[in-house]
Amino acid sequence: MRVFLYISYDGSKFFGFQQQPNKNAVMDRVIFALKELGITSKPIGSSRTDKGVHALNQTVHVDLPPFWEDLDKLHNTLNCLLHPYIHVRKISVSNLHARFDAKKRLYRYICYTGEYNPLLSDYALFLPRFDLAFINETLSLFLGRHDFGFFKKTGSETKDDIRTLYKADAYMHKNFLVFRFLGDGFLRSQVRMMTQAILSAQEEIFGLKSSKTDTNMQIDDSFFLQARIDKNTYKKPDSQTIRNSVCERIYKNGCDKDAVCEKLQAQIDKKRKTFTLPAPACGLYLGRVYY
Repeated sequence: MRVFLYISYDGSKFFGFQQQPNKNAVMDRVIFALKELGITSKPIGSSRTDKGVHALNQTVHVDLPPFWEDLDKLHNTLNCLLHPYIHVRKISVSNLHARFDAKKRLYRYICYTGEYNPLLSDYALFLPRFDLAFINETLSLFLGRHDFGFFKKTGSETKDDIRTLYKADAYMHKNFLVFRFLGDGFLRSQVRMMTQAILSAQEEIFGLKSSKTDTNMQIDDSFFLQARIDKNTYKKPDSQTIRNSVCERIYKNGCDKDAVCEKLQAQIDKKRKTFTLPAPACGLYLGRVYY
């Protein structure tokens, strides 16, 4: 009899989900618990979450030997072996393959916008400032079917980078900013790279605003080097010259809102890769797998 285990886990306590040599992975603990109960068939998970990534509803299928018919007893016994950092939410009979029969996956990325709290540092990214309207505007660029090859971590084994995103948005829940991504599948670190691209684009916008409104802007040494100032004829530039220079560099660097969105769109279209880093793993949660 094949069953689905619906499990949640604290990813900060493990070296990722997938079993690895000499590493403490979630699947290592699951396999150990199953073997303690005489279940030796190989369990298969729906998604391979990275180190530090959490799950609320990871699904794992496993084929049970005939003597395990009492699923309630199996449920309770597994939790005794897996607690405190892994929890089996429920067990149900299914003939499906946990990975290959999955139709959609839902991920959430959590940012905490309140006062810094070290107790949340493993479970959310602290984000002191944000523009929710801009975040949702840029997230909409990801919707649809795209080749996300510029949004995956190097070393990925996937040969086909085309994925479909059905939902990409953000909303507030109390002091938490929640990014939500629903797709037919995701590349390695794709959700974290999309999230960081949005956050980086947002920071460019904030930098533009502060540069345009700061009345005490200071020019850096490159201004004087570029001007090739003669020490004998040196004249300190006035504030308007400094302001024009800074704004000119902002324009050239493409830091206005439209240019930032264009850079993001160019990466989605695989024309130019600008945003290369993933967001920290602490804020990412596998929310649900749809079959």
